[in-house]
Amino acid sequence: MIRNVNCEPFVIGLYSGVKKPSNVCEYLSRFIDEYNLLHTNGFELESKRWNIKMHSVICDTPARAFVKCVKSHSGYHGCDKCEQRGSWMGKMTYPEMNANLRTDHSFRRKSDEGHHIGDSPFLEARIGMVSNFPLDYMHLVCLGVMKRILLMWIKGPLCSRVGPRVVDAISDAF
Repeated sequence: MIRNVNCEPFVIGLYSGVKKPSNVCEYLSRFIDEYNLLHTNGFELESKRWNIKMHSVICDTPARAFVKCVKSHSGYHGCDKCEQRGSWMGKMTYPEMNANLRTDHSFRRKSDEGHHIGDSPFLEARIGMVSNFPLDYMHLVCLGVMKRILLMWIKGPLCSRVGPRVVDAISDAF
């Protein structure tokens, strides 16, 4: 999406394949080179100079880890927003509420060495590696919190379950 211009969001890049690309640097190199050129020089359209600045990189959770070259959300140092070491409780959890927050500066310094598995090509684009990568609504809400709530309503303790008629009504409504 182009901000400050009345237009709909549009896709800049899309990947489809039976597996993810094997080399993130090779996969992103042409995009990063072109972005850096446009960011530095801008471009001219209809006698007006336009400057380019990347606002956000929108990826689902696995793709975000891939392009940032960091541990997955299921790894011990996988949290994108804080620097705590996770705890395994049948799944990876990050229970500390007062952990140091990850910042663009701490990311570039690699202050949490366990978080990084390489150097992301996006580092060359001089964008915020924390602030310009928003979290993934689909995995966090739709497949996370809402999935748990729905399972609680259907299969949870009796005190939280809803009846089959309510389940049918919800299903029919959507």
